[in-house]
Amino acid sequence: MNSIIAIAKTVLKEIIRMRVLMFFILLYILGFTVFFAMWLDVGTTRPDEKVQTFISYSVSAATVLLSFSTIFLAVATVTRDIKRKEIFTIATKSVSRLGYLAGKFLGISIFNLIVLLISFTLIYFTAGNIGKKEVAKQPEEQQAYFADRIDSLVLTARQGIAPTIPSFQQQIDDEVERMVADEIRRYPNISSEPELIENLRQHLIADAQSTLRKGFLTVKVGDYKVFEFNNVKVLPGQEFVYLRYNMDVSVNPENLKAFGLWLIGPEDPTADKSGTVFQTYDTVNVFHEHRIPAELVSPEGKLFVAYRNPFENVRSSILFSNKNGLEVLYTSGTFLANLGRAFCLIFFRLIFLTIIALAFGALLSFPVAVLAVMVAFIIGICSSFFLDAIGSTFGNTSANVVEAVMLLFPQLSKYDPSYLLEKGRMIEPMLVYSCLANLVLLKAGFVGALGFLAFRRKELARVIV
Repeated sequence: MNSIIAIAKTVLKEIIRMRVLMFFILLYILGFTVFFAMWLDVGTTRPDEKVQTFISYSVSAATVLLSFSTIFLAVATVTRDIKRKEIFTIATKSVSRLGYLAGKFLGISIFNLIVLLISFTLIYFTAGNIGKKEVAKQPEEQQAYFADRIDSLVLTARQGIAPTIPSFQQQIDDEVERMVADEIRRYPNISSEPELIENLRQHLIADAQSTLRKGFLTVKVGDYKVFEFNNVKVLPGQEFVYLRYNMDVSVNPENLKAFGLWLIGPEDPTADKSGTVFQTYDTVNVFHEHRIPAELVSPEGKLFVAYRNPFENVRSSILFSNKNGLEVLYTSGTFLANLGRAFCLIFFRLIFLTIIALAFGALLSFPVAVLAVMVAFIIGICSSFFLDAIGSTFGNTSANVVEAVMLLFPQLSKYDPSYLLEKGRMIEPMLVYSCLANLVLLKAGFVGALGFLAFRRKELARVIV
């Protein structure tokens, strides 16, 4: 164990002696926290938007720049020892090859941990300071409003509840059986192939579920829909929950805005005429949030939201998209705890990169190892984009095939906390556990084990007689 710690200390000393690297690390720490906050100070956007921008850019910078430095450091520290024959000095000591790699891993991980702690401490205090300074600049009558927006929408941790959608099971079963019977009458030969009929049935069920779900979330002109939200939790002292929605339209209005009439209450507001009523005139295909008095949530955690599509939206049906197009948000934690979970996600990602970079560096030359790890890293951070692009272009079947292939690569975008922090959304503990289990223990552990087995058999130098 002492030898592993000694190697880790040596790695830390090597990193400190890399003046160019230390300059860029210092530039990152100051540039994307203190200096970036000073640059935001001259902007003209709203206070809550400035805080969101700061959090998004500073956390993203921490993720990307530390990932790059980790890849280069981990590969360089092993390949340089092998190239300069310095590893022979270590090999003559009572240090196994596993201990050698463990010491390198420990040193780089401690360095990343220290940089992340400093960065996230600055992010936490700078975000709060930006909010206070920007609120103080506003007219006195608006200060309380913007302070509430920052505390309730950004520097918080909120969870979202989607509306309860009926199963439509009986309707789906009847429709699917009718369509299967039509296909059998049209093509009698398939009646002797039960597997083909079952595949057809499953395909029709998926299509029917998607169509009925979309129909439930669509409101025609002059109609209204009542959406029920369950398990909405209100913390003691919490004054508001938030209605978040994104309206799509069947016919684009000239000014890209649509009207809406909302009725909200603890019971069906269209039945007992209770609750609150407000009207909106919002840009379509953009997310909007409206605060709702928490007292409208029933003691059982139920909230009913009725939306009426007014006749002013001429010939335009309103569709709330399937993906978080309509939800109720409530506070479930603090910004500090959320930032801590974001810290864990980024640190686990860096551990993953450290392990695979050491594994490749122990087997390949510096440029080849860096290129291989960088390819895996880029595929990982772009995995969600690839899946969405392929799904929208070639359909869900192709996307499912690509998603199966992507399981072999690190899906780093799945564990990116910057968007959730920016929007004040709760980073679920299960996401952190999933990152640790899937990314570190499973994938990094597998690649690291293969790399170590190959490194243990690798001939570091030929004996010349």
